[in-house]
Amino acid sequence: MDNIIFADQQVIPGTHWPINTTPFDEGILDPAIPNVPGVYYFLGENSEVLYIGKSIHVRKRLLDHLKAAKTNQTSTQLANSKHNNARSETRQARMVGMTESIAWRQACGDTHAQLIENREIKQRYPVFNRAQRRLKTFYSWRFKSKNNYELTLEQKMADDYNCNAPIMHYGAYKNANQAKNAMLAIANREQLCLRILGLEKGQGPCFRSQINKCAGACAGKEAIDDMQQRLIDALMPMALDFWPFAEPLLIKEGKYWHVFDQWQSYGVYTKKPSVKQVQQLLKNNTFGFDKDEYLIVKRFIFNSELFAKAQNY
Repeated sequence: MDNIIFADQQVIPGTHWPINTTPFDEGILDPAIPNVPGVYYFLGENSEVLYIGKSIHVRKRLLDHLKAAKTNQTSTQLANSKHNNARSETRQARMVGMTESIAWRQACGDTHAQLIENREIKQRYPVFNRAQRRLKTFYSWRFKSKNNYELTLEQKMADDYNCNAPIMHYGAYKNANQAKNAMLAIANREQLCLRILGLEKGQGPCFRSQINKCAGACAGKEAIDDMQQRLIDALMPMALDFWPFAEPLLIKEGKYWHVFDQWQSYGVYTKKPSVKQVQQLLKNNTFGFDKDEYLIVKRFIFNSELFAKAQNY
């Protein structure tokens, strides 16, 4: 079928990974779909993207979707024999019922598939994927100064965020309320004083210390340094790490080369790119900070076995 929206489209630069599209007739999966790492697409009327997923075994994962949809639909029909309608079907059964074709593209491995899936979801907004939009801005916590106990919440532009900035940031939240609620949860769990952290106005012992939600750093019941250490321990898993290399990093997944810089992917290639090619890649492709891609790349790079084989360009 004609599927113009996918023609020669490269989500991750570099080696071309073509998208293959096949009609979806009465729930029968095309035998040509391989059981390889990759990304798959459920397409509805007029090639509307309904759902995007990834797997290291694409065919098996698609069969799992179809089996789950059939089981859910059968269960629904039994439970709602007198009131069977579209609204009573499960989400997955509805998705499969709306599907007119399935597309897939092979990837060189799990990380490559994750990178493609993440970017595709944020570019295409499939109706059955959970909300996973790329944030143009995000909110992050930092200490006001190096020797200060107080925290401040900053709004950052994703396109301008510098992973090598001298100030450590903690968390990447879609809005200020989400960031504040996350910090309040930490404060409650660790019995931190919001007043000392600069998040609550007033002087002297705070009300939270009277109801045992604050361990009493504001009332001299514990050293402020002890409270801050608990805060730092809680924040460290949320820290947005500095890019730990002076240059872009080249690392293999299977037979292919990934190029990473500032926690972002600059492509996957059959041959190791030269210094000149990498410089051109960074010049021609600009990617703003994306929290999900940051986490994907970070996990991949610090896999101990792979990290030993990584090379600066």
